[in-house]
Amino acid sequence: FNDPASHFPHHFLGRFSQQFRKSFTGVDREALQYLEAYPWPGNVRELVHTIQRIVVLNHGEKIGTH
Repeated sequence: FNDPASHFPHHFLGRFSQQFRKSFTGVDREALQYLEAYPWPGNVRELVHTIQRIVVLNHGEKIGTH
């Protein structure tokens, strides 16, 4: 994310990790490229819901593509 909203994925990852007692600490480079390439027709709300689902449904320290 090269615009001012670039901190959103990391911000919401931290927020939801804490809320759901998960240990995510970041987003790997490949996953960040996918997030950057997606047009986000639902804008920030869609991004927030996507990050929330990732945190709830997964385990680990970093969001990845695998």
